Amino acid sequence: MATNESDSFLRKPKYEHDYYEDDQPMNEFIIWLEDLGFDNHQGLRIGSTDLGRGMVATKAFECQNDITIVPREAILGDDSKIIGDNGRVGEFLRQNITEGLELVALMILYERFVRAENSFWYPWIKILPKQLSHTVYWNEEELNEVRGCALYELTHCLHRQLQKKHLEYKKLLVPDYFPEEALTLENYKWAICSSWARTFLITVYDEFDDSKHTNVTAFVPFADMLNYHAERNCKAQLDASNKFFRIWAPWPISKGEQLFVEYGNKGNTELMMYYGFHLENNPFSAVRLSFCIEPNDRFLDKKKQILKSQIDLEPFLTGSDGAQWFEVQIGKVDLTYAVEEDQVKVLPFLRVLVCDDENELDIAVKEIKNILSLTNELNIYVALKMKCESLIASYPTTPADDLKILSTENLSNYHRFAAIKTRLEEKQILMETVSRTEIMINDLNQAIVN
Repeated sequence: MATNESDSFLRKPKYEHDYYEDDQPMNEFIIWLEDLGFDNHQGLRIGSTDLGRGMVATKAFECQNDITIVPREAILGDDSKIIGDNGRVGEFLRQNITEGLELVALMILYERFVRAENSFWYPWIKILPKQLSHTVYWNEEELNEVRGCALYELTHCLHRQLQKKHLEYKKLLVPDYFPEEALTLENYKWAICSSWARTFLITVYDEFDDSKHTNVTAFVPFADMLNYHAERNCKAQLDASNKFFRIWAPWPISKGEQLFVEYGNKGNTELMMYYGFHLENNPFSAVRLSFCIEPNDRFLDKKKQILKSQIDLEPFLTGSDGAQWFEVQIGKVDLTYAVEEDQVKVLPFLRVLVCDDENELDIAVKEIKNILSLTNELNIYVALKMKCESLIASYPTTPADDLKILSTENLSNYHRFAAIKTRLEEKQILMETVSRTEIMINDLNQAIVN
């Protein structure tokens, strides 16, 4: 049962740093957690930051210190038992929805829009953001600001995926488990975006055998206020007893410092789509590049075989004429930027793409991480330079245009601000790549002559 609102209105949280003078819903949320065993004696405070609501340390923490713990009972995960009529809805969802994020999204949708004030999690749900900044919430005018960027097409694709999923869930769940007025597209969109941005993948250990465990996708109230940064200063995980979710300091944290976790090596395109924010100076930002092996390439089959066996790269599209389209990414660090999921390397791919020598391809069958020949290496930098220059020319604005807008206009609309920052960042990555390739082209030409 949720905490009685009249009682929580009269009570104050246990610690002064947990009291929010002008935010009664936040006070009720803290009291609800305290009733479940939450004890924030260490002094974390939720407040406004430049990234929105975030978590700030009100005291210094030494390395390895526990910062706070959240009781397991507060967690809403894909293994939660308290949902619907005596668990009927939750059990049906667990039997029919296999993907953890989708499952918890439908669970929180049910808790917010069906059970509402009767939900066990109502004190927490009440303080969750109702207006989100994920790109599926952008209007067409805002999306047009990133036309030419991968973010534009990917967001439209994501829109279509969400519409398809929503229709599938309506067919499965309405009216036996969800009322139709609750399972709307807008409500589903809010639930899945909240799941992308606020859930943790937590490891739950077997009660009798620590070597056995399962992974659970879960909302962790209070811990979900932690913001992201590429250089995190805290970690969060379920403790070995499975009774508490720990937030702890792997490094010393200063008083007044905001606490951050990290989600992995994610560029700003992914952060905007799935988390709703743009990160300044993101070291993992990248630009997608598409290359084609023409159907009349005399080594087409051999090149496809090498790319599959050496770097596990297959075409993402086969054209009606038989052309094979491949996709790689370039990032800020260097030209060997790797996509986290499949470790695709740009230079090895390009060595195969531009190769027109059968002997060199025979070498590539065994190894393509090393240079095949100086001429081949020259050709890959020429191809990369031409691709980047072509993309730069395709944007409707120049970097100078973007910088002028950012410096002279009052961008109170966060969507437009993030869009302009994203497209400027892409152009800067492409321009930096062109500069690096020009240096390599000059060096290789000299080496070939000598």
